[in-house]
Amino acid sequence: MKKHIYHFVILTLTLVSLTVVFNLPVFLHPSQNILGQYAGDNIRTVNGFWWYRYAAKNGYDYNKNMLINYPSGINQSKGIVYPLWNFTIHNLLKHWNEVLVFNFLILTSFLLAGISMFYLVFYITRNFISSLLSAIIFSFSAYHFSHVWVQLTLAHIEWFPLLFLAFLVFRKRMNYKSALFFSLAVLLVIANDYYYTYIGLIGIMIAFSYILIRKRRYPFRFSAWPAFMSLSIILIAGFFLTSSVWQTIFSHNGNILSKQCVVRPFKNLLELSAYPFNYILPNLWHPIFGKFTRLFFDTHLYGGNDVEQGSLYLGLSVLLLCFLGLRKHNADKNMRFHSNLFITIAIGAIIFSFPPYWNLKLFKIYFPSFFMYKIFPMFRAYTRFGVLAVMSVSVLAGISLYNILKNKNRNRRNILTGIILVVILFDFLNFPPYHYRDVSRVPAVYEWLMLQKGKFAIAEYPLGDINDTTTANYRLWQRVHKKPLIKIGRAHV
Repeated sequence: MKKHIYHFVILTLTLVSLTVVFNLPVFLHPSQNILGQYAGDNIRTVNGFWWYRYAAKNGYDYNKNMLINYPSGINQSKGIVYPLWNFTIHNLLKHWNEVLVFNFLILTSFLLAGISMFYLVFYITRNFISSLLSAIIFSFSAYHFSHVWVQLTLAHIEWFPLLFLAFLVFRKRMNYKSALFFSLAVLLVIANDYYYTYIGLIGIMIAFSYILIRKRRYPFRFSAWPAFMSLSIILIAGFFLTSSVWQTIFSHNGNILSKQCVVRPFKNLLELSAYPFNYILPNLWHPIFGKFTRLFFDTHLYGGNDVEQGSLYLGLSVLLLCFLGLRKHNADKNMRFHSNLFITIAIGAIIFSFPPYWNLKLFKIYFPSFFMYKIFPMFRAYTRFGVLAVMSVSVLAGISLYNILKNKNRNRRNILTGIILVVILFDFLNFPPYHYRDVSRVPAVYEWLMLQKGKFAIAEYPLGDINDTTTANYRLWQRVHKKPLIKIGRAHV
């Protein structure tokens, strides 16, 4: 028990220290700096936090936001609700301001992602060093940072290792306790983000298919009642957790309520899909190698995705470690099973992340997203399947390090681990410069506007839909002047 506590303390201190180093400006000024230089969902999230506090303080109905799309406003009661976040956010906003709450929730994702990955790999290897390395790779991956800088719920990738840990435990011992663990893990994914629910369930289907195909070589004992109990809990509780989704999809008379949310344009799949070089070229913001990657930007091999959707770099150093280490599992059946399983998940995730088709002029090669769109047209950003590839490669790196170090003496293990860790951290480096935004630096016009008395609405130029990325800053500075923004163009409800 003492050993496990010691490991947890070392793990936590390591992850917290690296989180501080990689996000130093936010730790220095947590109430004025936010991660990411880009105006998008992050800014809208901060504005939403501010509106909750502002409405509570002034006795307004939070669900009827009259400060956006004035004079009709926005009815937020019909929006999609993420149960886990609504409860957590509303309680934190009672004590902290919107920027501090946003930063706290974002920064905790580094710690939680590392902890969940650590225990997944530790379950497989029973080795502290290899599990710690996997935790660092996953938590400080390019995929994680790209979503930390843009979107709150997608930044919390910790539920994927937990989901697959629960899946492996359930496979090994299919009893009521493991069934409950697996059900809880699935429900936590659902409560976090519905996009990740879709991705996670497909990932589980890939893993389950592999287990069935390889059942003769890697047998497991199936128990019907625990499986039935788990499925029942997931379906019943999952239905209630996703009630806002069903309300959004269908109106009272059974028709689709909002095509904008339910049927995404097919062209979005072409724009928000991954390409092979997204996985093997260093991230665009690497202080040294980023310049090389920019040479391939907007090509057929890399694509022209923005930072959020195109940052899927797995790490050449990590891939090299996997190549060297996975050849050494020899007769270890347990390691071989888990290695092959996560290789399968990684390959499946990468294939799912590709565009609907590759047009080779003479013929087209179709990928799963083409067919999945016909069933689930509400999902468009298949690049997000890259999170499963990042998770799988992180696991494989831990297994590889375990294979490489297991016959080495202590001194050689420590030296080799230190070298590998330094190389990987350099591979994933994304500063200087740091990517953050100082929201305390208010343009003078908004400070002037704040002082103007009377009840009136304002129009921001250039004109555009208030929900678009190009106009996100309008909502950021609304926190300062507190004036209604007139309705321009379409509005999400």
